[in-house]
Amino acid sequence: MELQELTIISGTVLSLIYQNDESGYTVLRLLQDSLEEITAVGCMPFLCKGEIVRLFGIWTTHISYGDQFSVVQFERCIPADEEGILSYLSGGAVKGIGPKTAERIVRRFGTESLYIISTDPEKLTEVKGITLQKAILIKQEYNRRASLSVLTDFIVTNALPVQLAFRLYRQYGEFAFEELKKNPYLICSDFLGGDFSSADRIAESFGINGDDFVRVDAGILFELFYNLQNGHAFIPREKLIQASCSLLSVEHEAVEIGLDRLSCTGQIIIEEICLENAVYLSGMFATESAVARKIRELSGIHMNDSRVAKEAVTKVEKKTGIQYAKEQKEALNACAHNSVTVLTGGPGTGKTTAVRGMLELFDLLHLETSLCAPTGLAAKRLSELCGRDASTVHRLLEANFSQEENKMTFQKNEKNQLNAKAVIIDESSMLDITLAAALLNAIKPGTKLVFVGDADQLPSVGPGNFLRDLIASNLVPTIKLTKIFRQASTSDIILNAHRINRGESPDLEKNNGDFFFVSRRTPEALMNTVRELCLKRIPESFGYKRDTIQVICASRIGDSGTNALNQALQEVLNPPSAQKQELIFGSIIFREGDRVIQVKNDYNLIWRRDDTGEVGTGIFNGDIGKVVKIDQKIQMATVLFDDKTVDFPFSELGKLELSYAVTAHKAQGSEFDAVVLCLMRVPRRLMMRSILYTAVTRAKKLLVIIGERETVEFMVKSDQKAKRYSALRARLSED
Repeated sequence: MELQELTIISGTVLSLIYQNDESGYTVLRLLQDSLEEITAVGCMPFLCKGEIVRLFGIWTTHISYGDQFSVVQFERCIPADEEGILSYLSGGAVKGIGPKTAERIVRRFGTESLYIISTDPEKLTEVKGITLQKAILIKQEYNRRASLSVLTDFIVTNALPVQLAFRLYRQYGEFAFEELKKNPYLICSDFLGGDFSSADRIAESFGINGDDFVRVDAGILFELFYNLQNGHAFIPREKLIQASCSLLSVEHEAVEIGLDRLSCTGQIIIEEICLENAVYLSGMFATESAVARKIRELSGIHMNDSRVAKEAVTKVEKKTGIQYAKEQKEALNACAHNSVTVLTGGPGTGKTTAVRGMLELFDLLHLETSLCAPTGLAAKRLSELCGRDASTVHRLLEANFSQEENKMTFQKNEKNQLNAKAVIIDESSMLDITLAAALLNAIKPGTKLVFVGDADQLPSVGPGNFLRDLIASNLVPTIKLTKIFRQASTSDIILNAHRINRGESPDLEKNNGDFFFVSRRTPEALMNTVRELCLKRIPESFGYKRDTIQVICASRIGDSGTNALNQALQEVLNPPSAQKQELIFGSIIFREGDRVIQVKNDYNLIWRRDDTGEVGTGIFNGDIGKVVKIDQKIQMATVLFDDKTVDFPFSELGKLELSYAVTAHKAQGSEFDAVVLCLMRVPRRLMMRSILYTAVTRAKKLLVIIGERETVEFMVKSDQKAKRYSALRARLSED
């Protein structure tokens, strides 16, 4: 909406009802110039009582709280008269100045008060109670707040996330705005995480030319950062040049010169490897190299000779009363003898039994063992299956988010390593190269590492191809379990999953047991069937509760993707009710009782366990929860993630989506009692066997595939893996 279409009101901030310093979301009472009091809500960071503002927005009516002014944009107005300056200083805007001191300052300096504070603080000593030291501190605080206000106003005015202002200020202090004017492309750096088009727009307003070296270098770095999100550790030089030329609309030569410039300053590394002229961000090059080096170091350490290992396995069999299959014995022998072992295999092949055996083995060898997985749901499932405590990798490493560096840091690292003598990591296909590096840094030499996972599932969301590269390098012992055990062989889900993985069509005709196929030819028919299955047929015929049924799609978009299905399922599974509060955020209606999923890692979100009182931070991409309360008065939504309760300011709800339906990527690492898999009009780029296989293996007890037989057949035959540029395999294989 254009500013000229918005209502404009002006006034003085009377009080702050609520203010979130991280998001800038504010609820305040405003005394308008007309002397009428109103409530205003929106992103208005760092406002204080007494400030004079112009607000651009629209009037809304809340069912409980009446009329409110919803702010789209705002401007601060520096008070010019004595009354305004006194109101501003009395409101606590400047630390060190209270109401009485403010009155003395204004009485002494009048309309010059703010100028004196900012430029000539020595004169403040003429005011009773202000020493020279205090005057200097007042100046510093006023200038700090003024520079931050200028910065945040600029960020908000240009429709950028307010968090950018905080990060810029932490990095550059009161000179942040000057630094931004010199180089607007700071916005799209890895540190700030903004988008290139916004930076381009601001740069143009500052008069920076399209072929300026600042813009060219920023464009190259942006392409590398962007492709990290697509899983690439590096980009081949020629592909990077082509992509950068397209982004920047500049000549080939300009990008070539930019690459040389960035290489000379150490921001990128260019290396010939894997028959490619690879271009890395320097940090990613260091990470990949460090992972290879650490794996090579650890893999050369053997803890027990083969005879001792075999004897230990025999003792474990005797203790547990389990006669392990040949491949499982090989896995136990390998992890007893070696420091690094990989255990892989599809569903029903006995991975869990083998992991339990490893735990018994490590107990027998008097090795303190830690169990972990990349996600909270995967860790919870691992704990339930093994009867031992398991944590996320982040929790094991005592992760913290550094506001100063805008990145995750780990208390457990190369200087403060884990005490565990053995570490088992489940769902290792989800482990990206960055998290793998953090884990390996915290491992002491001689610690046993066991990576467990299904290498045929989708790779990690983050950069690299860790598990596949580790297996393909042939550097560490890899045991692949292939035998389907008797108890699993009765499951059509498991049998069909293995058929899919071998490139064979699943049996879509049988339609009994735990695997069903329902043919639907139109999105409308598919939608109606999905609603009927989740609302009545599955609960009534199979006894599964509605909240244990998960709909999975290959794609978010389209009339049979998660976006459309979430809206349709919300209508029947959690319809509007006078007893349920709800709110609209963007295109999504959030309602009490809704199932939601976190779609961005947020290391700052504070959670609490209401039963124990434990408090911690961090909710991660893929965590599924339920909206338990929406409080319109304090503008807060409360979400329960398993046993963790989190309060979301309304302004932070962009990190949540409805999760009645999720993509196969989002479902990875989780299992559900019943899965409804929708396969219709899947985008061509997503019609891959690995997506189908991952989705099918999310179902524990019941799977219903709805859609087009042709889509299933095409995905089975499509064995191409999403191309990822990673050189870890080559580095592990180096002599």
